[in-house]
Amino acid sequence: MDERRTEHLLARLWREIPAPSQDELETIGRRARAEANVVEAAPTRTMRSNGRRLRLRWAVGGAACALLVGSALGFGLASSLTPSGSAQVNFVGFGFRPVPGWNVLQTGTLDQTGVATAVAANVQLGAGDDLGGPQATLASLPTRGVLIFATFRLRGDPEQDARFEARDLPLQIKDAERMAASNGALGDLGRYRLRAAVGGYNIDARVYFGQGKPSPAAVAAAQAQLSRLVVAAERVTLRVQPTVIGARAGTTRVRVSGIAEGARAGEAVTIQGKTCGLRFFRVIGGAVTEADGGWWNYVYPSKLTTLRAVWRDETSAEVTVRVQAFVTIRRRSARRFEVSVGGPFWRKHITIQRFDNRLGSWSAVKSVVLTDDYGIGVRAMFTLPVPKGTLIRAVFPRSLAAPCFLAGVSNSLRT
Repeated sequence: MDERRTEHLLARLWREIPAPSQDELETIGRRARAEANVVEAAPTRTMRSNGRRLRLRWAVGGAACALLVGSALGFGLASSLTPSGSAQVNFVGFGFRPVPGWNVLQTGTLDQTGVATAVAANVQLGAGDDLGGPQATLASLPTRGVLIFATFRLRGDPEQDARFEARDLPLQIKDAERMAASNGALGDLGRYRLRAAVGGYNIDARVYFGQGKPSPAAVAAAQAQLSRLVVAAERVTLRVQPTVIGARAGTTRVRVSGIAEGARAGEAVTIQGKTCGLRFFRVIGGAVTEADGGWWNYVYPSKLTTLRAVWRDETSAEVTVRVQAFVTIRRRSARRFEVSVGGPFWRKHITIQRFDNRLGSWSAVKSVVLTDDYGIGVRAMFTLPVPKGTLIRAVFPRSLAAPCFLAGVSNSLRT
C-alpha cells in the first residue's frame, strides 16, 4: 500500500511540474542513460532493505519519466533515449525507428539545405559525438559494435543523383560496398557504404563494424537496424539551390527542383512563394514533370521568400530563400559619388568604408543618408575627400536590412 500511495503521489507531482526547457531535457536524457548503464552493470543480488529496493525502482522510474518527456517532443529526442526500450514512437521523418538496445541520434527533419542526418549504434554513443560525425564512438567501437551513420538529401542534382541507385525499403546490407581501410585510428574497423535513391531522396548510409571481418551476428544486427530506417512519405519534394542570393552571393536566381512521386511525364508542378511581409502564398513559377516524376526550373526572389511546390493536391515542405540587400557605388565626378540600395530603405543610413593598405582591413569614413527614392530602391550623392587611388565600398548592415533582407556590401571602387 505504501508503494502504491507513493506511485500516486509521484503521478500527481508529475502533473504539476511545469514543462522543462530544452537544456533540462538534454540533461535528463544524459542522466537517464547513465543510470540505466549503472543498473545494467550492477551484479544481481537480493535486496534486503525495502528502502534500498525503492531507491532502485525510483532510478529506473526516473529513466522512464525522462523517456516520457522525450517522447512528447517528437522524433529527434525521443529516439535518442531508446536504450532502455521504453520509447515506442510511430513517426514520419528521416532516421531510425526506436528499438531497445540501440542508441539513436537524429534530426528527424530536413534542414534548410535539404539534408537530414541520423546516427544509430548498438553501444553507448561517445561523449561529444553529434550529428556532424560519431568520431568518439568509432574510435572506441568494440568488436561486437555496429554503428550506422546515414544522411538523407533531396534529389534534384543530376550529377549527384547518378551515384544513387533506385532501391526499395528496407535497404539490404548485401547491397553495400566495402570501403577502403583507413590508415588512421579507425583502420581496424569494417567499413561499408550503401547508397540508395528512395522516392525523392538520396540516402548515404555508412555501416561500421568493430572488426574488419564482421561476425554473422554483427551483420544480422546491422541488417535489422537498416530495416528500421524510415524516409518521410512526402509525395512531392522541393530542393532549392542556393538558399542565399544577392550580389555578394554571385547570383540573383535559385534553382528549384524535386520529385513528384507517381507523376507521369508532362504534369504541372506549381511553385508558390510567400514573400516577406505577406501572410499568404502566391504562384511565382512552375515546372513540368519528366518521365521519372522529376522537375526543375528557376525562380527570382526579390527579398526573403518562403517557397513550396504543389503537384495535384500534394504540397512539399517549405524552404526559405534569403536575399542580400543589393548595394552599388559609382563615381559621378572626381570627388562625387553615388550609392544606391535596392529596396524600401528611405532615410536609412549606409556606411562608406575605405581600405587601409597598412592594416589590411576596412574602416568607416562616412555615413550617408539615403534620401532619393527612385522606384525600386533608394540612393544618395556624397563627396569623399580621400587621396586618389583609395579603395572604397558601401556597407548596408543587417540591423537596417532586416527583416526582409540580409546585410549588403557594394562593389569596390578606386577613387
